[in-house]
Amino acid sequence: MSFAELKEEVMKLSPEEKEELARTLDAEDDDWDRQMKADFAAGLCDARLEELDADLAAGRVREMP
Repeated sequence: MSFAELKEEVMKLSPEEKEELARTLDAEDDDWDRQMKADFAAGLCDARLEELDADLAAGRVREMP
């Protein structure tokens, strides 16, 4: 199923079904957010953050358009 087809099907949902879908997707985001917080707390992102700090200090980072 293409994205366009999926979007078309979502538009056919009742308001209640759309609310349920939104809650389901939001719950998935909550799980992802909790995992990211846990990864940061465990130091799993420290090396990347240090690399970013070095890139910033060396001027190797530019603003996105």
